[in-house]
Amino acid sequence: MHLSIETNAPEVAAGIQGVFQDQIPFALALSTNRLANRVQEAQRQRQDEIFTLRRKRWADRAVKRNRGTDFATKDHPVAIVRYQAPGGREEILTKFETEDVKVPRGRSVAVPTANVPRTAAGIVKKNWRPSRLHLKKRGRSKVGERGTYLIDRGSGYGLILRRKGRKGDSTTEVLYWLVPQVDLPPDLEFYETAEETVDRHAESEFFAAFDRAIATARI
Repeated sequence: MHLSIETNAPEVAAGIQGVFQDQIPFALALSTNRLANRVQEAQRQRQDEIFTLRRKRWADRAVKRNRGTDFATKDHPVAIVRYQAPGGREEILTKFETEDVKVPRGRSVAVPTANVPRTAAGIVKKNWRPSRLHLKKRGRSKVGERGTYLIDRGSGYGLILRRKGRKGDSTTEVLYWLVPQVDLPPDLEFYETAEETVDRHAESEFFAAFDRAIATARI
Protein backbone atom coordinates (compact mmCIF):
# COMPACT_ATOMS: atom_id res chain seq x y z
CA MET A 1 0.00 0.00 0.00
CA HIS A 2 1.32 3.38 -0.79
CA LEU A 3 0.11 6.93 -1.00
CA SER A 4 1.19 9.31 -3.74
CA ILE A 5 0.79 13.05 -3.26
CA GLU A 6 1.26 15.34 -6.19
CA THR A 7 1.15 19.13 -6.02
CA ASN A 8 1.84 22.04 -8.31
CA ALA A 9 4.44 23.46 -5.87
CA PRO A 10 7.05 24.05 -8.60
CA GLU A 11 4.60 26.16 -10.57
CA VAL A 12 3.60 28.09 -7.41
CA ALA A 13 7.23 28.67 -6.50
CA ALA A 14 7.99 29.87 -10.01
CA GLY A 15 5.01 32.20 -9.85
CA ILE A 16 6.12 33.69 -6.53
CA GLN A 17 9.64 34.11 -7.83
CA GLY A 18 8.25 35.82 -10.90
CA VAL A 19 6.29 38.26 -8.73
CA PHE A 20 9.46 39.20 -6.84
CA GLN A 21 11.36 39.76 -10.07
CA ASP A 22 8.54 41.80 -11.61
CA GLN A 23 8.37 44.09 -8.59
CA ILE A 24 12.08 44.96 -8.52
CA PRO A 25 11.81 47.66 -11.25
CA PHE A 26 8.90 49.23 -9.36
CA ALA A 27 10.89 49.20 -6.12
CA LEU A 28 13.91 50.72 -7.86
CA ALA A 29 11.86 53.56 -9.34
CA LEU A 30 10.06 54.26 -6.06
CA SER A 31 13.22 54.22 -3.94
CA THR A 32 15.09 56.39 -6.47
CA ASN A 33 12.36 59.03 -6.39
CA ARG A 34 12.28 58.97 -2.60
CA LEU A 35 16.05 59.42 -2.51
CA ALA A 36 15.81 62.36 -4.91
CA ASN A 37 13.22 63.94 -2.63
CA ARG A 38 15.62 63.53 0.29
CA VAL A 39 18.43 65.14 -1.71
CA GLN A 40 16.17 68.04 -2.63
CA GLU A 41 15.23 68.66 1.00
CA ALA A 42 18.82 68.23 2.22
CA GLN A 43 20.07 70.82 -0.26
CA ARG A 44 17.39 73.29 0.80
CA GLN A 45 18.49 72.83 4.40
CA ARG A 46 22.11 73.32 3.32
CA GLN A 47 21.19 76.68 1.79
CA ASP A 48 19.50 77.74 5.01
CA GLU A 49 22.64 76.91 6.97
CA ILE A 50 25.21 78.75 4.84
CA PHE A 51 23.30 81.73 3.43
CA THR A 52 21.20 84.53 4.82
CA LEU A 53 18.27 83.96 2.48
CA ARG A 54 16.37 87.14 1.75
CA ARG A 55 13.96 85.25 -0.51
CA LYS A 56 13.77 81.81 1.08
CA ARG A 57 10.81 80.62 -0.96
CA TRP A 58 12.59 81.56 -4.19
CA ALA A 59 15.75 79.75 -3.05
CA ASP A 60 13.78 76.64 -2.04
CA ARG A 61 11.99 76.54 -5.40
CA ALA A 62 15.34 76.84 -7.18
CA VAL A 63 16.20 73.30 -6.00
CA LYS A 64 13.78 71.68 -8.38
CA ARG A 65 12.45 68.43 -9.80
CA ASN A 66 10.48 68.89 -13.00
CA ARG A 67 7.36 66.81 -13.30
CA GLY A 68 7.74 63.88 -15.65
CA THR A 69 11.29 64.34 -16.90
CA ASP A 70 12.99 64.37 -13.48
CA PHE A 71 11.17 61.39 -11.98
CA ALA A 72 12.30 57.76 -12.19
CA THR A 73 10.09 55.14 -13.84
CA LYS A 74 10.24 51.33 -14.01
CA ASP A 75 11.73 51.55 -17.50
CA HIS A 76 14.10 54.41 -16.65
CA PRO A 77 15.06 54.37 -12.94
CA VAL A 78 16.85 57.73 -12.98
CA ALA A 79 15.79 60.76 -10.94
CA ILE A 80 17.10 64.30 -11.32
CA VAL A 81 17.48 67.14 -8.82
CA ARG A 82 18.48 70.39 -10.47
CA TYR A 83 19.03 74.07 -9.85
CA GLN A 84 16.45 75.89 -11.93
CA ALA A 85 15.28 79.11 -10.33
CA PRO A 86 11.84 80.60 -11.05
CA GLY A 87 12.38 83.13 -13.80
CA GLY A 88 16.02 82.08 -14.19
CA ARG A 89 19.01 83.56 -12.31
CA GLU A 90 19.91 80.28 -10.60
CA GLU A 91 23.52 81.38 -10.97
CA ILE A 92 22.91 83.57 -7.91
CA LEU A 93 23.23 80.30 -5.96
CA THR A 94 25.19 77.98 -8.26
CA LYS A 95 28.16 80.35 -8.43
CA PHE A 96 28.94 79.11 -4.91
CA GLU A 97 29.35 75.50 -6.06
CA THR A 98 32.90 75.99 -7.29
CA GLU A 99 35.45 78.44 -5.95
CA ASP A 100 35.15 81.59 -8.00
CA VAL A 101 35.67 85.33 -7.98
CA LYS A 102 33.05 87.98 -8.58
CA VAL A 103 34.47 90.72 -10.74
CA PRO A 104 32.82 94.07 -11.39
CA ARG A 105 31.22 95.22 -14.61
CA GLY A 106 32.99 98.51 -14.08
CA ARG A 107 35.86 99.25 -11.71
CA SER A 108 34.50 97.97 -8.39
CA VAL A 109 32.16 95.57 -6.67
CA ALA A 110 29.92 97.41 -4.19
CA VAL A 111 29.53 95.46 -0.93
CA PRO A 112 26.61 96.83 1.12
CA THR A 113 26.90 97.46 4.85
CA ALA A 114 24.17 97.27 7.47
CA ASN A 115 23.61 101.01 7.01
CA VAL A 116 21.98 100.63 3.60
CA PRO A 117 18.17 100.96 3.84
CA ARG A 118 16.49 97.63 3.21
CA THR A 119 13.06 96.13 2.74
CA ALA A 120 11.29 94.05 5.39
CA ALA A 121 12.86 90.98 3.74
CA GLY A 122 16.34 92.45 4.22
CA ILE A 123 16.93 93.27 0.54
CA VAL A 124 18.61 96.55 -0.40
CA LYS A 125 15.94 98.97 -1.56
CA LYS A 126 16.14 99.67 -5.27
CA ASN A 127 16.47 103.42 -4.87
CA TRP A 128 19.47 102.87 -2.56
CA ARG A 129 21.45 100.80 -5.03
CA PRO A 130 24.66 102.54 -6.18
CA SER A 131 23.32 103.17 -9.68
CA ARG A 132 20.23 104.88 -8.23
CA LEU A 133 22.25 107.34 -6.16
CA HIS A 134 23.25 109.21 -9.34
CA LEU A 135 26.79 109.85 -8.22
CA LYS A 136 28.49 112.53 -10.32
CA LYS A 137 32.08 113.67 -10.21
CA ARG A 138 32.76 116.81 -8.22
CA GLY A 139 36.42 117.54 -7.48
CA ARG A 140 38.20 114.47 -6.12
CA SER A 141 35.00 112.68 -5.15
CA LYS A 142 31.60 111.91 -6.59
CA VAL A 143 28.48 113.39 -5.06
CA GLY A 144 25.04 111.81 -5.29
CA GLU A 145 21.50 112.19 -4.03
CA ARG A 146 20.33 112.04 -0.39
CA GLY A 147 23.63 113.17 1.07
CA THR A 148 25.69 110.43 -0.57
CA TYR A 149 29.20 110.71 -1.94
CA LEU A 150 31.93 108.39 -3.18
CA ILE A 151 35.59 108.43 -2.24
CA ASP A 152 37.85 106.71 -4.77
CA ARG A 153 41.03 105.27 -3.24
CA GLY A 154 42.31 103.90 -6.52
CA SER A 155 42.81 100.37 -7.90
CA GLY A 156 39.11 99.61 -7.50
CA TYR A 157 38.96 100.45 -3.78
CA GLY A 158 36.74 103.09 -2.28
CA LEU A 159 33.66 103.90 -0.20
CA ILE A 160 30.18 105.23 -0.73
CA LEU A 161 29.15 107.27 2.30
CA ARG A 162 26.07 109.13 3.43
CA ARG A 163 25.99 112.31 5.46
CA LYS A 164 23.00 112.44 7.83
CA GLY A 165 21.64 115.38 9.76
CA ARG A 166 21.94 119.10 9.35
CA LYS A 167 25.09 121.01 8.68
CA GLY A 168 27.09 121.45 11.87
CA ASP A 169 25.27 118.53 13.50
CA SER A 170 25.71 115.73 11.00
CA THR A 171 27.10 112.21 11.08
CA THR A 172 28.61 110.12 8.32
CA GLU A 173 28.05 106.41 7.72
CA VAL A 174 29.45 103.96 5.20
CA LEU A 175 26.85 102.53 2.82
CA TYR A 176 29.11 100.49 0.55
CA TRP A 177 32.67 99.25 0.53
CA LEU A 178 34.13 99.28 -2.98
CA VAL A 179 36.57 96.48 -3.82
CA PRO A 180 38.10 95.25 -7.10
CA GLN A 181 36.75 91.72 -6.62
CA VAL A 182 35.01 89.42 -4.13
CA ASP A 183 36.01 85.82 -3.48
CA LEU A 184 33.13 83.35 -3.66
CA PRO A 185 33.87 80.29 -1.48
CA PRO A 186 32.53 76.90 -2.71
CA ASP A 187 30.06 76.54 0.15
CA LEU A 188 27.04 75.23 -1.75
CA GLU A 189 28.31 71.62 -1.82
CA PHE A 190 25.45 70.40 -4.02
CA TYR A 191 27.18 67.21 -5.15
CA GLU A 192 28.63 66.44 -1.71
CA THR A 193 25.21 66.85 -0.10
CA ALA A 194 23.61 64.56 -2.68
CA GLU A 195 26.29 61.88 -2.31
CA GLU A 196 26.10 61.93 1.49
CA THR A 197 22.29 61.72 1.44
CA VAL A 198 22.24 58.80 -1.00
CA ASP A 199 24.91 56.89 0.92
CA ARG A 200 22.97 57.33 4.15
CA HIS A 201 19.51 56.38 2.90
CA ALA A 202 19.83 54.26 -0.27
CA GLU A 203 19.61 50.85 1.41
CA SER A 204 16.72 51.66 3.75
CA GLU A 205 14.75 53.39 0.99
CA PHE A 206 15.13 50.43 -1.38
CA PHE A 207 13.99 47.82 1.15
CA ALA A 208 11.07 50.01 2.22
CA ALA A 209 10.06 50.42 -1.43
CA PHE A 210 10.50 46.69 -2.07
CA ASP A 211 8.28 45.82 0.91
CA ARG A 212 5.61 48.11 -0.47
CA ALA A 213 5.98 46.63 -3.94
CA ILE A 214 5.48 43.09 -2.63
CA ALA A 215 2.56 44.12 -0.41
CA THR A 216 0.72 45.66 -3.35
CA ALA A 217 1.67 43.00 -5.93
CA ARG A 218 -0.97 40.86 -7.60
CA ILE A 219 -0.18 37.17 -7.33
